[in-house]
Amino acid sequence: MYKIVILTDSNRRYLETLMTNNLLEVLHQMSIAQHTQLTSLSRIVYEETFATENGALDRLKTLQNFTRMQKERLVRKQNPNWLNLHPVIKPSVSNYNATLYAS
Repeated sequence: MYKIVILTDSNRRYLETLMTNNLLEVLHQMSIAQHTQLTSLSRIVYEETFATENGALDRLKTLQNFTRMQKERLVRKQNPNWLNLHPVIKPSVSNYNATLYAS
């Protein structure tokens, strides 16, 4: 399973689109970043699931061409209040094999 996720900070200032085959790794990296102040991305506000890597890559390429306003509309359609879709982050597992593709 491959997931496309859009992450943001608490003020919705930054939007980042990722593709991953291991959502736990993304959550773990977000948890580490929150504790070390490396990044402000703290919420997953949008996600799509794909059975194949090619399907997810095609969607990622499409989303990379979206403007910020288009991405915001996409998030609002699925998650109107911009709630964190994965609020519980448990950083207890430290080593994952994941492939991340950032836009």
